[in-house]
Amino acid sequence: MGDRGKDKEQLLNELMKLRTKITELEHVKASQKQTEKKLAKSEELHRLIAENTSDVITLHDFNLQATLTYISPSIKDISGYEPKELIGKSPFEFIHPEDKKKLFSILRNYVNAKVKKLFTGKESSITERIEYRFKDKEGDWRYFQGTGNIVRNQLLFINRDITDQKKIEERIKKSEEKYHNLFENMPGAYYRTDREGNLIMINPEGAKLFGY
Repeated sequence: MGDRGKDKEQLLNELMKLRTKITELEHVKASQKQTEKKLAKSEELHRLIAENTSDVITLHDFNLQATLTYISPSIKDISGYEPKELIGKSPFEFIHPEDKKKLFSILRNYVNAKVKKLFTGKESSITERIEYRFKDKEGDWRYFQGTGNIVRNQLLFINRDITDQKKIEERIKKSEEKYHNLFENMPGAYYRTDREGNLIMINPEGAKLFGY
């Protein structure tokens, strides 16, 4: 009887341990499901942001060609290209020759950061900004301002179309140059003063007249 009672007690202990392990596994499984739900929700949020922002979001392979692996739908409204027409290609195929050096310089910095991580185990935080020209489907140059970061083993760039801003700046520059040339070549003395009466601008004829 003693041995039987001992066997029964031992069996009950084993069952209790087994039940405890099952409970622990259920908690782990529930926690994993919760994590998966949060991750899926986060990924869905990121997808919605990427697909509904006017900025162009791009992901690139970590190589010197910066091969495109993702590009947000907003690229079509700006450049005329469907995202699938650009994925798998290098942005260097579309960037103005004068601006390629800027991008190469940024890629070199990212590669150096990755090499450093291999030796030190420390992730370097790098944020780079660049202005460049991108040839659209019609063959016209669009101006972009891009901000890049390392995300896991890819490069993430958020690119903003600043073409209209550049056109306004160019018009202002031309207008200022036109005004300056007109002012410089006007016959007679023309000058400007500030509120205190200090001379701040005078044309060549005026300078001669007043002995400047």
